[in-house]
Amino acid sequence: MRRAFRPSALRAVGLAALVAAPFVVTAVALRGRHWWPTGDLAQAEMRVRSLWSHPPLIGAAGRIGTIAERGSHPGPLAYWALWPVYRLFGATPWALETSVLTLHALGAAATIAAARRVAGWVGMLGATLVVVGLIHGFGIATLIEPWNPFLPLLWFAATTALAWAVIAGDRQMWPALVATATFCVQCHVGYLAPVGALGVVALAFTVWPRRAGWWRPVTVAAGVGVVLWIPPIVDQAVHHPGNLHILLDYFRHPPEAAIGPVTGLADVLRLLNPLGGWLTSRAGLHTSVMPGLALLVVWAVAAALSWLRRARHPELFALHVTVLAAVVSTWLAVSRIFGQLFAYLVMWVWVVTATMVAATVATAIALVAEARLPARAEQLRPALVGSGVVVVVVAVTTSSWSAAFVRPPYEPYSRQMATLVPPVVRQLDRSGRYQVTFDDPISLGGDAYGLILELERRGFTAGAPPIQRVAVEAHRVLRRSQATAVLAVVSGPRIATWKAKPGARLLVQVDPRSSAQRRRYARLRARAIVELRAAGLARLVPQVDQSLWAIANDVHVPRSVIAAIGPMIAMGLPTAVLELPADAAQG
Repeated sequence: MRRAFRPSALRAVGLAALVAAPFVVTAVALRGRHWWPTGDLAQAEMRVRSLWSHPPLIGAAGRIGTIAERGSHPGPLAYWALWPVYRLFGATPWALETSVLTLHALGAAATIAAARRVAGWVGMLGATLVVVGLIHGFGIATLIEPWNPFLPLLWFAATTALAWAVIAGDRQMWPALVATATFCVQCHVGYLAPVGALGVVALAFTVWPRRAGWWRPVTVAAGVGVVLWIPPIVDQAVHHPGNLHILLDYFRHPPEAAIGPVTGLADVLRLLNPLGGWLTSRAGLHTSVMPGLALLVVWAVAAALSWLRRARHPELFALHVTVLAAVVSTWLAVSRIFGQLFAYLVMWVWVVTATMVAATVATAIALVAEARLPARAEQLRPALVGSGVVVVVVAVTTSSWSAAFVRPPYEPYSRQMATLVPPVVRQLDRSGRYQVTFDDPISLGGDAYGLILELERRGFTAGAPPIQRVAVEAHRVLRRSQATAVLAVVSGPRIATWKAKPGARLLVQVDPRSSAQRRRYARLRARAIVELRAAGLARLVPQVDQSLWAIANDVHVPRSVIAAIGPMIAMGLPTAVLELPADAAQG
């Protein structure tokens, strides 16, 4: 006999569909805005395109390892997950954006569904409020990027909700918890500490009661984990050194000192601002620690009260245990970051902030309900639920309105590619084999990766030098001896040097800046040089014209210099594509 579709399940589907509305609006809005991926985003599409002829075994290339042995993030699960929708909609850049949006919508739905299993309609509504707040905080512009630090953002929310479910006693959620946790870690190794801590605490609450059969869902979950980790394990087995070895060695022997527990705690408190980034989109890495400290204190009181009332509100107590595991592991994870602390590295902390706020508010509501007569509390329940629904509708409507005007990721670089690629394609020989190299002080070769992708899309044989193997994958490596010509994508002052090489042929040259932007760039460049010298960092002055990213990643560089080079990177530089004989392109 068929099971009836329960009203609570219908509500869950309705809320999930409502939350997905901004993603649907975004996909429709982007349909008519052609996007040319560059840099890391082009590399992401390359990996999705590699299925199934060259299935990726590891994740995105990262700032891991050395130049000779560069490492990647742990696994390829995101690219496998993106592939079905990407292929269904035509394997275009827009299809990739739509696939990313679909992935985030599923993460939001999984979060809401997990909360429903723990706390019914009220928990589901609370999770929906958290999710719509996070969507607004992360911003639709962030959630359309197929970039590995951003892909797990809402799936980390789902992992947190599933850990809550398991800690509350729903052991059937173990396989789902392992799957979502694996997805997060494979996308970005920075998620390892928080999802690992949630898993350890969930396991403790599974084993400790010693209930019969507890091992069955855990065993199934372990099997799911083994299957999902097969690709990275295969990579480790067939390559020497394998990527897992490079990761382990890199974090055992980091190139710089970690920021440490004191600085880490201060940064976490800034990110725990209850009215901060998870609602406003501003990371606030240099703001006051006081709002976050206040939230932490209030939450600690709420957690203590929930412990005293754990028999009456076990699901609320489980939520506070989840928050505790997340907060402690977040502190440890942030404390272990080395190098410059960029906002993209810690955006996932906003999920912890949102969950902490939700747990605190839920405890306050439970205490107020207990203080009143039960009948009076039941009379107030419809008003609270109605208010929550109104907030969700307003938030979704606001996000959907913003989504209608969203622009493709890194649009200035996309417009530049739209100018560069067509002339290059028209002048190339389709029977040729082209090694694409770059000389780029601004975007770490972003245009070059975009050019390789677009040439591949159009049926040309194009690849990168062996040193870029991790970025483009091994099957896109084209050695100089295999190439009939080299395409050099050159930005900035070294264009003239490349034009002077023997046999060089200029295919196209563009300057994305207006005359006013060129003047501003010159002023910012002069200011950065003066301030670097004033800070005793004259050694970095040559990098102003050679690699702005080297300056941005140096922990000794003052914030004033970072503020100057940020707009320089955003404005871009003159860029040229030159064709050279393979034996004349060295240097």
